[in-house]
Amino acid sequence: MSIGTNTKYYVDREELVSLLAQAEEELKASGGDAEKNLASYLHLHRFAIGDDSMVELEGTIGILGTAVTAPRFLEEQQRHIDANPNLMFATRLPESAFQWGRQFVKEFLREIRKTICANNAESSQLKEEYQSYAKAFAVAGSAVVLDMLGVAGPMALGITTLLLLTLSRATKNAFCKMTDEEVLRAIDTEVREHQEMKKRQLKEFQAGDTTNRDEHLL
Repeated sequence: MSIGTNTKYYVDREELVSLLAQAEEELKASGGDAEKNLASYLHLHRFAIGDDSMVELEGTIGILGTAVTAPRFLEEQQRHIDANPNLMFATRLPESAFQWGRQFVKEFLREIRKTICANNAESSQLKEEYQSYAKAFAVAGSAVVLDMLGVAGPMALGITTLLLLTLSRATKNAFCKMTDEEVLRAIDTEVREHQEMKKRQLKEFQAGDTTNRDEHLL
């Protein structure tokens, strides 16, 4: 079982792509609107693997929070998409989606540490059986999500996949060595830095646009 560093998630690319594809397929096969909508987000992550600009951490956590707290919102979005075939997915999320996702990450950490992060026979057996870090995380995490939320298998897998994307990206996959507060600070830091970068880029664009208009007038 390898843990490569060839993606922004610090998880082996092939393992991660395989997990994303599996979760997407199972969500679609379930037939539910919320599941279908979540599958479209996972498809975007799989398509954008290795490209920070296409999928932001804040958005990933927002989708997570919506799936956990307001699945009916995903259902409504999917119906809107089905009624407008030109749309692949809708980007609007509830105002509190990020905070919902951030809180669920904290609650999830308490439980996943007992399996994936634990140095015990159960953890060793899990990793040896699946020979894939991403798959082992998905199996252990789905069991945790199922216990916490009581959701069906495909949705539990989809939510767990978002949790892996969040934790591995924000912490460089070092969350097992970090406290809950350190993990949350890492999330907040990346989100804040990305927001600041977008503000700089907007200012640069606006400054360049002004310069171009001035040159045109001359």
